[in-house]
This record gives sequence, structure tokens and C-alpha cells, in this order.
Amino acid sequence: MTVSYRSIFEGIVDKLAGFEFDNTKEVTQRIKEYFHQEYDNDSSHVLSSLNSTSKEYLLDVLVTNFRPLSVIAQDGRKFRLAKPAPQVLLAVESELGGISASGPLNVQRNAIEDFVKLTLINSEYKVMIFTSLKYKGEDTNSYITNRFADFTEIYNNSMANENGLLLIHIKSTEESGKQVKVDLSNRNNFTGLILKKNEEQVFIE
Repeated sequence: MTVSYRSIFEGIVDKLAGFEFDNTKEVTQRIKEYFHQEYDNDSSHVLSSLNSTSKEYLLDVLVTNFRPLSVIAQDGRKFRLAKPAPQVLLAVESELGGISASGPLNVQRNAIEDFVKLTLINSEYKVMIFTSLKYKGEDTNSYITNRFADFTEIYNNSMANENGLLLIHIKSTEESGKQVKVDLSNRNNFTGLILKKNEEQVFIE
């Protein structure tokens, strides 16, 4: 499977920009819908907790060449892989704040914790969707670059896959000094960054 990180970025923006919501979980569900629509077909399967009939498998979204309940074949007391080479084709994590996230440091810590999980997965392609807030005294024009820098350092010190990784940052507002809420009102609130080891970073806006 060949994946275009630019197409994923544009697809996520199309799916989320202008979306009105009451709860951050609604945004997460919409992200999962996008990957189901794009990658659930005869040759690949999308695993996520999109609805009551499916559940999360390791990460928020995995696109695989197998279904978990049918990956193992049984012949009496003998077990084997039903598919010779089960693979994760695309792995996705998202951390968008919400009720449990308050303050810029906690928001970034939560995102980094999910990002580390993503770096551990053996997947051809990887996507991290996250939000952040400015730290006290931080410049409005540079804080997103500063958040990206945290992810870049961790990525460069992790085992990297050949196709690199896509970061998607969505701007947020902080309500009542406590709750973080992504701002989907403007397409300009989305910024993408493609990371590949030993290659120049590529920004997408």
C-alpha cells in the first residue's frame, strides 16, 4: 500500500474544518471515520473503536492486512497464522485535549505519551494528530514550531520506519483556564510536518 502524507493531511482538514462539536470525542470519532472511509476495503482493514461493533487495537487507528479475529488458524490443538505475513500498514494516534487536559504542559505531555507509543509500532506509515497551547510568555508565531521540535527530537532517537511520520497540529483555545478545545473554525488552524530521519523536514499548510 502506498500512502501520501499530503493527501492524508488534506483529507483530515477537509473532514474537520468547520465541524461544530460539543465534546472532543466527537472530533476523534470523525478522524476515525476518515480513515475507515479511505482505507477499509478488500485489501486492507481499519481497526478502531468507531462504533459499538468494533474496538481499539493497540492504537487509536490501525490499517492492517488482517482482521484480528481471523489472523490465527486452528487445526485441532495446533495453531498457526492464517496469513503468512500480518502487517500494520498505517498507524494513527490522536491527542486533542478535552476535559482531562488542562494547561499547556499537561496537554503536551499527554500528546508525547501517545507519540512514544506510535514510534514503537512497526508500521509502514505513521500519523500523529495533536493539539497544544502556548506556554506562558511564548511567542504566538513560534510555539507550534516549538511543539514540533519535541516530537522531532523523540522521533530522531527512536527506531524510524522507511516512510517517516506525519505530524498534524490543530490549534486550540483554552476555556476558563482549564479545558482545552481544538479550534476547527479555520483551515489555517491545521499545520502538517513530515519527519524522515536524515532528511529535511517538510511543512504542509
